[in-house]
Amino acid sequence: IMGCEFSLSDTSALIGGGLTILGVCIGLLGQHLFEKRRQQNIVRGFLETLYEEFNALWEQINGVAEKHWKEFEKEKKEGKKPILHLYLVSISKDDLAIYRSNANLIVQIKDSDLRRKIVEVYMSFQALIEGYKINNRLLDERIEVEGMLENEALLEQISSELHNRALDLERKHDDFRQSIEDLFKMLKKRI
Repeated sequence: IMGCEFSLSDTSALIGGGLTILGVCIGLLGQHLFEKRRQQNIVRGFLETLYEEFNALWEQINGVAEKHWKEFEKEKKEGKKPILHLYLVSISKDDLAIYRSNANLIVQIKDSDLRRKIVEVYMSFQALIEGYKINNRLLDERIEVEGMLENEALLEQISSELHNRALDLERKHDDFRQSIEDLFKMLKKRI
């Protein structure tokens, strides 16, 4: 064919160009796979750290609260109107630093049930802490009023409010216990 002649150098250039393109594609694919694996390792590390954070907080809360809840249940069974004599001061909403500072990683968790459970536990923790803070405030009010003989009606009102708060807090505590136990099972499967 006239005008369509390829020299050895043209053929070499075509082969070289094709191999260069193939090399670039393989390099990009390798880089993509490396980045994907790196991101998976980051998410897995986040889940491991999140497990440790939630576990430490649960042990702290439950370790202090368990004996008080047993006493509360005992008094309820005896027909009394118990209050929760538990004053938690060392726990705050700020304790979940890992969760809050890495919330952007939650959306990268492929398991939607796990994502939902993590958020559920966080929200349940917030409600539980708020409930304990209200209980603490009411206990403080009750202590102030106990020394004043003329405020017997106010003392009864605060005690009644403490009892109702304790019933609500008991539900929140039990909900949190169930949610966190479910989350621990889910996380153990992933990490």
